Amino acid sequence: GGPAGSGARTSFARRLGWGGAKASSDSTQTSRLSIGKQDLSKDEVAELWGPKARRAYFGDRLIVDLPDEEEALRFLEHVLGRTPLPAPWAFDEYQDGNLCFYNRETAKLSLDHPLDAVMREMVGMWRVHSS
Repeated sequence: GGPAGSGARTSFARRLGWGGAKASSDSTQTSRLSIGKQDLSKDEVAELWGPKARRAYFGDRLIVDLPDEEEALRFLEHVLGRTPLPAPWAFDEYQDGNLCFYNRETAKLSLDHPLDAVMREMVGMWRVHSS
């Protein structure tokens, strides 16, 4: 099925407790919502940003149209598995144990992956080349 509109974007935010429908695609909060652990271990990141969490993020944020674009999801998984977060970004853990993204320069937390726009562009190129 096709994207369901902005309502589909809220479930990732709702799981993090950031106000559900009021959360937008550029939801940013101050670091006080974090447990302040901006340098998560590789194991902690793997647990919090594992395949299930990434699938939920990509689907909820309408980056890929699931289940129709499973191949695009695999493409993103392949690329993201090799790409670190850009400076000054770090993975952080929200109070409830979910993952968020922390900007070390601005001390802001965000629901948006710092490479969100790049991922959307990559999926757009995948769509053009796969059709």
